[in-house]
Amino acid sequence: MTLVPRSLTRAIRANGAVRAVYRYGVRTLGRRFTRFAFGSVLALAASEAMLEICLVAHVWPTLAGAAGWFAGALVSYLLSRWAWERRGKPHLLKETLPFWLIAAGTIVVLSAATSLSQHLALFWGLHPIERLAFVGAAYLAANALTFLTRFVIFHYILFADRRSAHQPPVSGPEPRDPASSGPGREDPSSVRAGSATG
Repeated sequence: MTLVPRSLTRAIRANGAVRAVYRYGVRTLGRRFTRFAFGSVLALAASEAMLEICLVAHVWPTLAGAAGWFAGALVSYLLSRWAWERRGKPHLLKETLPFWLIAAGTIVVLSAATSLSQHLALFWGLHPIERLAFVGAAYLAANALTFLTRFVIFHYILFADRRSAHQPPVSGPEPRDPASSGPGREDPSSVRAGSATG
């Protein structure tokens, strides 16, 4: 027993607007999110690795967070262009500069999370290994927050206008000219066929 009437199902399938929403909304959004998530995992790995290297080298936590941010942002920029299928030379004002401004905004969250977690680890008297794990976990949580925020901005603001320009038009029946049909109007092909046989 189906919960949705068949007539409603046929109406949805026949509706070009619904198909367009699915094709260029749901499916495109899922593909962008999957690619962006894959790129963010690689960027996060590069960022975490740089952060741990700096902390082991006794770099000040704020500078360590900045170094980790830069390593992750560089990888994220390259893979974000791939996620949204940007090819060729990037546009400085429409793509490159806004991306790095958004990425620069994340350094505030990441650096604050790194510094705060480092101070808490020292206050609690954690051992070096525990301190590294705690700071890395806090940095990971901050990256998760900025990940969701950046995806929303990239998909709906930064790349929204350029993405819509690549959408093919929804195919459908061509509109008929009202003057070419109706009472008193004969099909030109039938007229030619009649004259040929007559």
